[in-house]
Amino acid sequence: MVNPNEDLAGRVRSGSLMEFLRRDVFLVQLDDGITITPVMPEEFFSWFDPNVHYTRVNRPSVQVELREPPALPKIVRVGPSGFCGPGY
Repeated sequence: MVNPNEDLAGRVRSGSLMEFLRRDVFLVQLDDGITITPVMPEEFFSWFDPNVHYTRVNRPSVQVELREPPALPKIVRVGPSGFCGPGY
């Protein structure tokens, strides 16, 4: 039996929201260190405050769906920072 979520699981990556670039485009650093520029749907805009300077302590964690070019990657989930403190 083929799992319909198996293909999707390979395309969704975790990372941290780094900064706002323009309109609905943000800079995200994936957990493996790669930096990408995904789009963020309007329903997640409340997680982003343009007046806050993000550090590794307060960056929201995100999950990003990688899509086939020319479509930009898309943020599919936003949550609180995953920072656990020094020595994590």
